[in-house]
Amino acid sequence: MEYRWKNSKLDVKSAVDTAQKFLRNRGFIISSEEGENSVKLTGATRREKYDVRLVKITISRSKDELSIKFEAGDRMRPILRFSSVFSVWGGGAIVLKELKTAEQYDKIEEEFWREMEPIVSASSSR
Repeated sequence: MEYRWKNSKLDVKSAVDTAQKFLRNRGFIISSEEGENSVKLTGATRREKYDVRLVKITISRSKDELSIKFEAGDRMRPILRFSSVFSVWGGGAIVLKELKTAEQYDKIEEEFWREMEPIVSASSSR
């Protein structure tokens, strides 16, 4: 999901620091890539031997807006679209595992926006 704020006075560094703290507090290993007007953070964590969770956060600033984009769990979307077909062919356990993973990603994203909201709100109201 991506949110944009027009004329926000939020400093990109503050948003990046908050996003990094969020990922670090949840056990993610973080890598960052800085562009001219953006910072891309990638967080990875391993839940089980073959279950790696990836989260990507892009924070960018243009002349008149701030954009924060949160991406997680894109790899499972196609499986969930065809869940009824997988279930009919005996793949119900796979679908169930993917649904649980999707719930975890949704929970992480919800927590992320809750943590970012006070920072963005305070900066937008100045």
